[in-house]
Amino acid sequence: MPAYRTVYDWQDNHPDFSAKVARARLDGFESLAVDCLHISDDNARDMRFTEKGAAVVDGDVIQRAKLRVDTRLKLLACWDPKRYGAKVDVNAHITGEVIVEIGGDAT
Repeated sequence: MPAYRTVYDWQDNHPDFSAKVARARLDGFESLAVDCLHISDDNARDMRFTEKGAAVVDGDVIQRAKLRVDTRLKLLACWDPKRYGAKVDVNAHITGEVIVEIGGDAT
């Protein structure tokens, strides 16, 4: 495995290699998003059985799955905010009165 610095040098010196690395990153982001769906959909270990045979919810397994999904989503939001970041509507909460001062007089 080459050192990080070597890979960065290759990217600087070879535009075609740089484009391939960028594409690989996008593919990796997509793979992480698909992982989130698989982790969320997998409920095979959500229930466990007590010594008496009663089925109970295994909260630790569910919380661990939640942590795995949340971690991936937070990384995706940082690495590719246009596709995975929070959508902010800047016009959604604008309220109030606007005062314009012209020449010192408020109108």
